[in-house]
Amino acid sequence: MNINLPLQSYLSQRSCDIFKKWERFMMKSVDFWLTDSIWHTQQHSARVMFYNLILADRLKLDNDQCEQLAMCSVFHDTRRLDEGLDKGHGLRAAKYYKTSCLKHDLLYKDEFAYIMAYHDQDDDEAQISFKSELQNPEKALYLYRIFKDADALDRYRLGSDALNVNFLRNEQSLDLIELAQYLNDV
Repeated sequence: MNINLPLQSYLSQRSCDIFKKWERFMMKSVDFWLTDSIWHTQQHSARVMFYNLILADRLKLDNDQCEQLAMCSVFHDTRRLDEGLDKGHGLRAAKYYKTSCLKHDLLYKDEFAYIMAYHDQDDDEAQISFKSELQNPEKALYLYRIFKDADALDRYRLGSDALNVNFLRNEQSLDLIELAQYLNDV
């Protein structure tokens, strides 16, 4: 995946290693339904992973949390049916993630699946579901908010006015706006 930047200039060595590992896995083992997509591609997933790992480093997340954000980045848009809102593609991606865990002997966690399943839903809906279904909802919601920001930052691929920065959930995400614009030629 060509991000056109040296990863180590933005990521810790740990996050560089995580990025490279999941990027290889995505290129080799992950199937995207929209093969002719121009917006929801492997490149989009790689940029989302890049933003997630930058945020993870800045927020001093542990290794498991970094892996979780990387895995969610890889799978989150794999089961889109179209380029529009396509509500429900997150749930389909979460099911594909579960199947892929069995097939590739990966660690499956409900928290990972919930982040994927609700990334295309309203935050209030996600919060209600996380709190009623997960053992540690606050930890999962924290990662969900980081993931949603990373995904949102890549809206610049849709155009210079595609992201309303007022909807970003984390202050640290604001620091990545110029990088996201640069990576998307805005």
